[in-house]
Amino acid sequence: MVDLLTCKTAMRTKKTKRRWNDPEIFYVARRRAGLDVAQAAQMLNVTAKTLRNWENGSSSIPYAAFRLMRLFGGHSLVHKAWEGWSLNKGVLYSPVGRAFEPYQLTYLSNYLWMVRITAIVTDQNGLS
Repeated sequence: MVDLLTCKTAMRTKKTKRRWNDPEIFYVARRRAGLDVAQAAQMLNVTAKTLRNWENGSSSIPYAAFRLMRLFGGHSLVHKAWEGWSLNKGVLYSPVGRAFEPYQLTYLSNYLWMVRITAIVTDQNGLS
């Protein structure tokens, strides 16, 4: 369709569905992460004023910043495989509430690696 007054073609545009990122949830996640405005702004590579504008709702929060703050606040992990797991102040929590410190996961990883190597060596030597 052409507008005869301006001689411009009227094009239909698809409206993209925008996610609303709640400033209150963002604020709570920042506080749960133990970050003040300056620390959070530095982590997200924005100014403190920008972060305050996000939190008071005067400008929209980019989805990546919102997700990252929720991750640091211990609300959720990013992938669906981690549904129910959370991370809070360097501790990983399972869906049933079991806490895993980083050193525990290192030991677990090393133990599983040793079991795997032992199984490979046993299979190669024909031992059962």
